[in-house]
Order: sequence, then structure tokens, then C-alpha cells
Amino acid sequence: TQVLLWDPRRPASPYASSSPDGAPALRLAASPFGDCLAVSTNRGLHAVDLIDGGMAASYITPFPLARPYSDIAWNAGTGELYAASHSGAVAVFARHG
Repeated sequence: TQVLLWDPRRPASPYASSSPDGAPALRLAASPFGDCLAVSTNRGLHAVDLIDGGMAASYITPFPLARPYSDIAWNAGTGELYAASHSGAVAVFARHG
């Protein structure tokens, strides 16, 4: 149920962890900017801050989801996050700020 982050120079144990909503992480996608990680669970879609050492998580979409997303991917050119549902629909989330 946790997302663990390791420093490759010290692989013995993770240096940070996050459990965005307590549910198991089903899909992960690192942003092309290296500042956050999109995490899909069966309860929601979250952004985990990789810059802040505490790995703070915030909702990208409200929960509960009807079904978890079947895949998530970032567009490196636009910074948008694409989330595909089992029905074939694709939701596009733009970065703000």
C-alpha cells in the first residue's frame, strides 16, 4: 500500500514513503519534470511530491472512482497526464502553477 523511494547510492533501504489513500498503488508514472509521481489506486488518482522530502500526496481526481484507471502516462511535451479507463475513455489532466 506504500510507494517507496530509494536513493540508488544507498539502496539498502528507502529514504521516503507515501501511502496516498491507504489503498494499494496500481499504476505509477513519473512526471517528465522529475518533480512528482502520478499514483493510481482503486480509490483515486494522486500526485506525490518528489521535491518535498515528505512525499506529500494530493488528489488529482476526487474519489471514489467508478473503476481504477487501467493506465496512466505523462506527455513530456505538454506536461499533461493521460489516464485511460477500462471503457477506453481517456481523461487528460493539465498541470497548474
